[in-house]
Amino acid sequence: MALFDLYFYSGTRTESFFQSEILANSKVWLDGREGFFDRYFHNKSPFDKIRFVPIAQMPDTPESLESLPFIEAKIIEKNHARAKILINSIQTLGAWARTISLSFAETIDSLPEILIPSPELFSTINEQISSTGYYWWKSDKPLQRIDELRLLCVFQCIEEIRCLFLTTNAVPSHLVTLTSIEDNDEERLRKRYYLS
Repeated sequence: MALFDLYFYSGTRTESFFQSEILANSKVWLDGREGFFDRYFHNKSPFDKIRFVPIAQMPDTPESLESLPFIEAKIIEKNHARAKILINSIQTLGAWARTISLSFAETIDSLPEILIPSPELFSTINEQISSTGYYWWKSDKPLQRIDELRLLCVFQCIEEIRCLFLTTNAVPSHLVTLTSIEDNDEERLRKRYYLS
């Protein structure tokens, strides 16, 4: 499982920075109370590495999701609410999600239980992936919990199926591998989480 954070820059001092071209080796102060969630930088130190996706709002299409910038950066200075970062690398979220190395242990089983799709949704995912190689779901409900699933994107890579689980800026989002459709993941998850 690969973790990353969402940084909602709309309304923060960094809005103009993220609305323009973002370059490697750029430096910017990030807001740890609004862009990230309250006290994001509290337990972080200079030289800690972070990876995040800056967004104004949740994307509405798979294409807009995949084209979001994915940033790996290093904290170079911080105070209680903000941190100055140095951007080490930038690529699209889609490129990162398809090329990062994931082990076979980094599967949907490693997700927090609240993010595990229901048996009905998992069945729909399997059907859609089998026919198109892609699945997209976005919550249209008002946010009720800070750790709930807001967006799910499942896509076929060369050798495996991968899933992006986007949450909120309060908890990490996840990239996992779906072992394979042939392994009957739907039935395995049904038994593990729902006992039906």
